Amino acid sequence: MAKALKGELTVKEALDSAARKWEVITDELGRDKQLAIYRSSMGLSAEITEPKPPWREVIKH
Repeated sequence: MAKALKGELTVKEALDSAARKWEVITDELGRDKQLAIYRSSMGLSAEITEPKPPWREVIKH
């Protein structure tokens, strides 16, 4: 984002870059582990007891 603020990248380029980097982190940590940590931080059960959200079936890496 700093490059966007400096005018070196457009806002879209900076956000796309951040999204790609976040996907790498998510892949390294594991999507399910990251979801469990997020759910726990929200005071929810770390395990998903209801059916998986549809977006989990769509995203393929």
